[in-house]
Amino acid sequence: MLVLSAITFAAYLCMPTLAMSQDTIDPSDPATWPPLVERRAAELYEKSVLQGKNAIPEVADVSKIVVEITARDPNDVKSFELPASHYEKILSHFEKGVIQQSPIFSMPEVACLKIWTKDRRFRRVCVFGYGQAPFSFSVQGVRCKVNSAPKDFHDPSRAFLEVLRAAEGER
Repeated sequence: MLVLSAITFAAYLCMPTLAMSQDTIDPSDPATWPPLVERRAAELYEKSVLQGKNAIPEVADVSKIVVEITARDPNDVKSFELPASHYEKILSHFEKGVIQQSPIFSMPEVACLKIWTKDRRFRRVCVFGYGQAPFSFSVQGVRCKVNSAPKDFHDPSRAFLEVLRAAEGER
């Protein structure tokens, strides 16, 4: 019996979402939901998704970026090749990214970057938002966020879109 109690206690410590009482979870209130991704798992995957060869590449490694700005009207979607002079400014938005433990799936996609590297690898980075923080994005489908937004912008996705639109006007 003591062995079973030790196993139960270990499971309680290692899997806090399973240990949560069902009474504390309100299906209509996302604030009460357990995290989709445990912090330890997120930290392990961050090394693969946000660092290394599968991550958003360094500016020097980029061959081409194609931007698609998603509009609320499907007839108003804009797609263009990003001028190389804007690579650093755009890619810097993702530098302090972490995997979201509890992604906000109601955020609409506002832009998608299709990034090719000089060694012919491809990444898809999508940005989510419209008036919501934190700055949310996905790398190859894995939801991530950056908690520190530029100080002069309340809406980080809008700030990102302004940079993209300025780049579009310069091509």
